[in-house]
Amino acid sequence: RIREEREEEERKKIDIEEAKYQAEKRREAIERAKTLQSYQTDRVKGFHGALLLSEVLRERDAQVEYEKLKREAMRNRDKGYLEKIKEDFEKSLLEEQDKATRRREACVGVSEFQKKQLG
Repeated sequence: RIREEREEEERKKIDIEEAKYQAEKRREAIERAKTLQSYQTDRVKGFHGALLLSEVLRERDAQVEYEKLKREAMRNRDKGYLEKIKEDFEKSLLEEQDKATRRREACVGVSEFQKKQLG
């Protein structure tokens, strides 16, 4: 008999705990439903739309800035390449002029030598 009473008490405790658990689950479900319902209001929809728009605009600004930096880097790379070509061209031009001057001087030297021999 005492054992039965204890078992009954245990069952009552378990039932109370289960009722509390179920009540908490219902409360959470109601809170979730209220939250979802509040998201459906026009004001919140407008807010979320504005938030999304601002995120899209921020992303677009970042893309524009990236493209600008990319073009600038390409221009700088092209400038460096063109400067290198220009330097190489000027260097080879000076070398050619130097060679031409040496050839001319050699021709003048040969010519003077021949004049001395003839004269």
